[in-house]
Amino acid sequence: MIVRNYLCHRVGQFDKESWPFLSTSLFEKVIKYIIRHNDVVPLEDFYLKRIKKYHKGPIACITFDDGFKDNVEIAVPILKKYHCPASFYVVTDCVDGNRPPWFWQIRYLFKRTGKLSLDMDMDILPDYLKFNKWGRPEERIKYSETFIKFLVNADDALRKRLTKDVVSNFDDVPMPKNMMMTWEDLKKLKRDGFTIGSHGRSHALLGHINDKDILVDEINGSAKIIERMLGECPLSISYPRNSYNETVINICKQANYKLGLTVGQRFYNSLTDNLFEIPRVDFYSGEGGWVRTWMRINRYSENIKAMSHFTGFYLSSRKNHA
Repeated sequence: MIVRNYLCHRVGQFDKESWPFLSTSLFEKVIKYIIRHNDVVPLEDFYLKRIKKYHKGPIACITFDDGFKDNVEIAVPILKKYHCPASFYVVTDCVDGNRPPWFWQIRYLFKRTGKLSLDMDMDILPDYLKFNKWGRPEERIKYSETFIKFLVNADDALRKRLTKDVVSNFDDVPMPKNMMMTWEDLKKLKRDGFTIGSHGRSHALLGHINDKDILVDEINGSAKIIERMLGECPLSISYPRNSYNETVINICKQANYKLGLTVGQRFYNSLTDNLFEIPRVDFYSGEGGWVRTWMRINRYSENIKAMSHFTGFYLSSRKNHA
């Protein structure tokens, strides 16, 4: 069986640091289209076989990661309008502290600070990042994207240290308030029939955490907080930034999660995929508008990429053997 799992992050109109997002009008068009052409069901109910009715059409599930406030303010009214179920995976530290995830903070600070230098230990950085002064703001912003890409693949302890350095350096920029959903928002979502899951405790990259105690706290600690605040242990966890490994999966199982969500940019296949590596296709605005998004909904864009890679390989092979 093939299941179409879709992923959204933010809905509305935002600056670049808020990527990936869908505009409000495009999001409504997406939901309307998916509802019309699929049998949309709650992800947890379907995979844990809690749905008894027979499904005649293709099955689809809608999910959200991170827990931004626009989910409840903009996305949820549209979901309710079309009677569309959805699951929301939240970062518990972000809910508790009312602050956005670390990568969003870094983009925001690098873009808005008035400073053109960064005072931190350059010896812990790779050579291509060992410069901390810029002539123009544009150079500083460009540096931040490379810096974030490095942090995504760095050891978690180093990521935390460098994130803290950036926040303390760019102290001329106040962090915006009320960007994340509150526990009251999540309680209301739960009462309205939506599902709340975990996206980790601090949006740490779970596959890059070497300290087992820290890893357990990220996974199990998040579940315990959700259970305490919402009265129910989450059944599923969405791996932040798609970072996970066998150790992560085993700890998730020990923490009584039943499902683990990835971002595989493909549909779930019950014959080949397991319940702790459920792939999703994510949405975001960009060049191409509805046409590109429609292609992602139906996975045409991924198929075209695969065909392009194969064609390129085939032509290269023909040329080498000519």
